[in-house]
Amino acid sequence: MGAVIRELTGEKVRGLTPQTFDLANVFERLEVYAGENGAVLVGEVDGGLAAGAAIEKRGDVLHVEHFVVSPEYRGHGLGGKLMRAVVEKGRKMGVRKIVSEAPGWCPEWRAFYTRHGFVYTQDASATEMVPVEREL
Repeated sequence: MGAVIRELTGEKVRGLTPQTFDLANVFERLEVYAGENGAVLVGEVDGGLAAGAAIEKRGDVLHVEHFVVSPEYRGHGLGGKLMRAVVEKGRKMGVRKIVSEAPGWCPEWRAFYTRHGFVYTQDASATEMVPVEREL
């Protein structure tokens, strides 16, 4: 799978539609992240959008506000490539920490975040989103 990660401008984010990205509804009105203190990163496979992340810098902390991979591309390394791009963007932005939330009920997400150096900052619940963080 030849995946490419790129950053979208606000105009490109506004242009996402269900015809161009099956998860476009997740990214509606997220162009606010595509600016000086944020970014919208997407993963493309064979020219089509397959994953995305919206991030925002607040002080010296990078917040991952949205992170999604199309179901048919999960388990193939695309999410890992996208998360490495998020971490690299955080380094370039000069943050000291990256924070996000993960579904506590999902062992796959727990394994994913752990693999990428995140730790859970509270006990995972079977029904809640729980905070995760990674120092840079």
